[in-house]
Parts: sequence; structure tokens; C-alpha cells
Amino acid sequence: METHLQFSFNYDYKKVTKNFSDKDSKECDQAQFKKEENELYDEALTANTSLIFHDLPFGKKTLKPYEFGRTRQSIDRVKELLSIDCIKLVNVVKNKNSNNLKVVEELITILNNAFNQSTGVFLEEGHKLLINLGAKGQKEFILTKYLSIIQSKTLRDFIKQKRQFAPGRLIKLINRVADLENLVSRKLNKEPSKLTKFELADRGIMEGLITSTFFASLFSELHYYLDECNPVVFIHKSKVVQKLNHPIFNLYAKDLHRRNRSAARIEKMERQIKSFFKWLPTLREFQGILIDDISVWEITREHLLEYKAYLIRQSKLGIFTKYNCKQRLKDTKTFFKRIYELNLIGENIALTVSNIEASDYFYRKLPDDSDMHGLFKSIKIYAEEANKDTLAFALISFLGFRIIELYRLRWEDINLGTKTIAVQSKGNKSHTLPISDVIYKLINKIPFEDRIGFIFRKSNDEKEKTFKFRIENAFSLYKILADWDLEGGPHLLRHWYITSLARQNVEPVDVRTLARHDSLKTTSKYIHYYSSELKEGINKIDYEVGYE
Repeated sequence: METHLQFSFNYDYKKVTKNFSDKDSKECDQAQFKKEENELYDEALTANTSLIFHDLPFGKKTLKPYEFGRTRQSIDRVKELLSIDCIKLVNVVKNKNSNNLKVVEELITILNNAFNQSTGVFLEEGHKLLINLGAKGQKEFILTKYLSIIQSKTLRDFIKQKRQFAPGRLIKLINRVADLENLVSRKLNKEPSKLTKFELADRGIMEGLITSTFFASLFSELHYYLDECNPVVFIHKSKVVQKLNHPIFNLYAKDLHRRNRSAARIEKMERQIKSFFKWLPTLREFQGILIDDISVWEITREHLLEYKAYLIRQSKLGIFTKYNCKQRLKDTKTFFKRIYELNLIGENIALTVSNIEASDYFYRKLPDDSDMHGLFKSIKIYAEEANKDTLAFALISFLGFRIIELYRLRWEDINLGTKTIAVQSKGNKSHTLPISDVIYKLINKIPFEDRIGFIFRKSNDEKEKTFKFRIENAFSLYKILADWDLEGGPHLLRHWYITSLARQNVEPVDVRTLARHDSLKTTSKYIHYYSSELKEGINKIDYEVGYE
């Protein structure tokens, strides 16, 4: 069960309890029954909310210390207690006089203690005198730092003419032109600085470097710049990716959408099931059948077992990683389990098919304090909206936000009076997180008149996929500006957040609560100790065992 930071509920349940115990004997309309159930739930939450806070002068609110629970009380538990089968709330707060602390204040203290020293360095000290240079500063930094990797003056001069490019494109341009210089140099066995214009205008090598319409246009222009007498117009032949249009999968995709699964999740499932359907025609029973025409009723448990064996062989050959194979089979099983639940097939053929064993843990090299300082410093100097970008990446770094949560976050989800943020997470789950002091300060840097609607979207109708792409590109750019050599996207900062809590000896149950994980097993996958700490631990073990 997901552990949420929520409040214990304590009130006279008799006022809002309705007797549904004999619902089976009553021939009531199902829709009306559901409506009454929802009304009961809403009434209960309203009654409890009024007890959680009590009014103070000037509209301020404070928390009642005895009305908080942590791991035992959660919104899922309350929903369960308010369900038809278990309507009574007698057991919700049995230990009213126990030493339960105020959870919000307690977790704020934990966060402040864990990040108090580091956040001051990352976000405050020495940053007040920094001048924001914006996108123009980004481009000049990139040209100054990376243009030197190209030795040909001719190519450098061409790139300097492209200052109007967005920073991300400018980096791609420099790297691709550097590839051209390197390949021509190796082909002719000649130093890059001595290559002539005509030698650099190698049509064959340029064609091999074209991976998009952007690079097709770019190399057409570069070829003309190098050899005006022989202009070439390159054309990128993009691969047409055929979408899976299987009628059963289309129904399954609609079900995922109805259950508020993210667009990324739906796309991933399409890829996984498409891979499975593309594999099926290798079997005699499905030879010659198009993937959109495959009958799911003819797929059996034995076929899934053969697919599992195929994936294991692929992992042994090094074509797929073992973890990738595990996920492919797992997602395929999930598909068949769900379409069985939807009565689209008569048997759950995946029920007794075991998963492929593979470790879920991958060690990640995490940023250290100097890396984090450089990241937020680069945001302060180069971001076009420095305050918002700082807040966005601080929410990931110091509250463990996911990109989907940034995408859904609205100003009305933030309650500065109670120092809490309502988070709409993946799987349509809701959480309430404490606002630490550093996040509180960053929020207050945003002008009051800008606190309307979605916080980080460019517009209300910005798509999730576009938003994710924009945040990932921004992070990649800030990593370059901060001179990071670490792999990984923005989610790396969430790993850093959870690891930082663990390194500060925060109780595991509190780490899990603040990470919003279902289990400590999931939380453990996010903890990566630094090599110096591991060496220190190994030395302690050697010493204790008595090795000489």
C-alpha cells in the first residue's frame, strides 16, 4: 500500500455512517448506490478536514498535534475504511493520546536538517551578485568552451555564423561538424587543421552523418559553404514507424487512458506489445499474418513461454540487457492479464508464467556538492526564467519531484500557510508533501501576479511529452554549462535526493514516505553511496574482521 503523508481522521463517525450492510438484499440502482457512496466519502473528508485545522486570527491555521499519524494512517486506509465492506472508523485513531508528532512539521525538520548546509551553498551564498545572461550568454559560453574541439578554421567560421541557433541545436551542430572533421581526417590520414575546403566537402561522409531533416539542411548549407561550384541538396529519408493498430490493443490503450496512465506509459506498452506481435510470426502458427491481424484468442501460455526463452537467448547474446528482457516479458504479461480482466479473452495465459530474473538495481554516479553548486549557479546565470527554473530543479533535488509531477503542479496546490504541497503523481495518486525552508523561500521569489494556473507549463495546453522534452533538454544544457560529466537526465536528481536523505541517517520509513514509494525495496534502488564511502565501509569491515 502506498504510504502518503496524510492526516488521521477523528470525528463522530455515526454522523456520517450509513448502513449498506444489506445492500445485496435491497434492489437499489447501482448508479444511485455509487452516488451515495461518493457522497458519504466526500462528507467524511469534509468533516475531518474541519478538525485537522482550527482557525486563528487573520485567517492563519495551525495543526492539531494529536491528529496526525504517519505510516499507519493514509488516504488509502481511509478509503478502505469508508468502503462498503468496512464502513466503520472506530480503528482509525485508537491511540489518540499517544506521542504522535505533527507529521508535517516533523518532516519539514527532517528535510531542513538533511539539506540545511548544502542548500545554503547551492542556492544562496554567492549567487546574489551573479548577473543573468540568458540565452545569449548560453550561446557565447558554448562557442567559447566547445568550438576549440574543431581544429579547422573554415569549419569554426561556419559555426560562428549560426549564433542564432538555440543553445541545444548549437551543441548538436558543433558535435556533428566535429564528427565530419574527424572522419575526413582519418580517411585522408591528414591533420584536421590542414584539411582544405574541398577535402572537407566529402559528400559520402556527410550523407552518413545525416540523421534528421535539420542535419540534411545543415550539411546542404555547409557543402555549399565549402564548395560553391558544386552545390548538393541532401534529403533525409526518415523511417516510417508503423503504429500498432491492433483492435484489442486499441481497446487496451483506451483503458490505460481511462485509468489516467501517462502518455509515456501508453507509448511504452505499445512498443512492448508491438515487439511481441512482431515476434509471433516467427512461429509456424502465425506465419504470414500481419501483426494487426493476429488473433489474441489463439495465443497460448506456451507461446509466452517460448517468447520468454527467446528473450533469455537475446540477453545471453548481448542484444538486449537482462533487465530489458525482464521488462519486455513483464509488460507483455500485464497486457494479457488486463485484457482478461476486461473479458476480451477467456483465460489469463500469463498467470503461471514466471518473470525473467534480473536485478532492478543499477549503480549511478551521483553529483557531489560542488556539482550541485555548479548546476544551480549555471541556472542562475543562464536561465531565461531563473527563478522558475531554480524552483523546478530544486523541487526535484530537495523534494524528489518527478517530471510528471512538475507538469501537473498548479499554484492552488501550494499552501504556504500550512507549508504543504498537494502532488498529483503517476498512476493518478495524490500525496501531500511538506515544504522545506529552502523551497518556501524559492516559491516566494515568484511574483504574486504570476501565481496563476500551472506553474511550469509554457501554456495550459502544453502536452506532457513536449513538457518532458523541454525539461530534459534544459537539464542537459545546464549540465554542460555546469561542466558535469555525469550521465542521466533530471531523474538523476531524484536519486540524489533520496540518497542524501539516507546519508543523513534519516529513518528508512521517513525516506520512503518522503520518496512516496510503495515499499522500502523500491526506495533502496535509489540509494547510491559514493566510492569514498564504500571504501571507508570496506576498510571498517576489514578492520573489524581482523585482516592484516
